[in-house]
Amino acid sequence: MDEFSDQIGGRLTEAREAAGLSVDDVIFRTRIPRGVITALEAGDFTFFSSPTYAKSFLGQYSEFLDVEAGQWLDALKPAYFIADETASPLWQMSEPRKEIRVRDPAHSSGWLSSLGFLVLTGGIALAAYKGYEFFEKRFEAEVDEIVNPGAEAKGRSATPPPARELSLTVEKEPVMSVEQAVENPAQRPPRALIVR
Repeated sequence: MDEFSDQIGGRLTEAREAAGLSVDDVIFRTRIPRGVITALEAGDFTFFSSPTYAKSFLGQYSEFLDVEAGQWLDALKPAYFIADETASPLWQMSEPRKEIRVRDPAHSSGWLSSLGFLVLTGGIALAAYKGYEFFEKRFEAEVDEIVNPGAEAKGRSATPPPARELSLTVEKEPVMSVEQAVENPAQRPPRALIVR
């Protein structure tokens, strides 16, 4: 195999030099790394981690230089790369693990998750109710403070005072028509014009 690899390396070097290309020119045009080109021209196929890489780069480089490399591509077999090494498995078997039983979801009753859902829903409802009571008391205290401004200074009694109704009156501004606005421009303009 060494004679065979020397022949392909010499042929690739001769073809590159005959084309007037330097190694840098080949690197620039093919984007093949320098180490790969050097290994191919030296016929050192042990540089490659697998025969797939060697075949791929040899095919690309020989096609670029227009060198027939079919017989060399066929000669690259995986046994050539592991001939000097002892083949071993990629991973070692570990001790068997203890089997873990997983319950089938179709056979589980689900009562625990249903109970948890009910408790969560009840907790949310209780929190909403208590929050409503809290803000209702706070709103009543603010209204009471507005109605009786001095009540806070006297202190609160144990029983809350009876609720009083507030009467708020809103003064209406006179509505002005378009004709009136045109006739009296000095008057303050209305907020809205009603067109009839």
